[in-house]
Amino acid sequence: MRRTAFYFVLLATPAAAQLYGLTPVVSAGAVDHLIAKAAPGTALKISATNFSSTAGFLVGYNATSNPSDGALTASLVIDCVALPANGTAIIDNQPGPGTNYSAGIVVVLTSATSCYTKTTGTVSGFISAKVQ
Repeated sequence: MRRTAFYFVLLATPAAAQLYGLTPVVSAGAVDHLIAKAAPGTALKISATNFSSTAGFLVGYNATSNPSDGALTASLVIDCVALPANGTAIIDNQPGPGTNYSAGIVVVLTSATSCYTKTTGTVSGFISAKVQ
């Protein structure tokens, strides 16, 4: 049991995450998307803090570039969780195995009423991810 607890503590620090092949990626400020990895990979943790008073969704999208506003290709929406107004949402697959993305890992914040529509201009926030 102690080894497991120690393992979790190690993965919690950025330096330790890099030892295990994880790359921490963070936005530079308030954004509506983040290209966490522009190549195939695995997302272990994605989080966002919403700086707006509008609720929406935190979407993990299987692509290498930010999708246009409008309908998202449903088969490319890999992860999706509700993002509360002035709140935080987390997609956490730690300690593993993570969620595989065959193209790339793009994190999108949308104020749409579903995970399958991207509407920007209202919701922005701080985004972070741990990817392989």
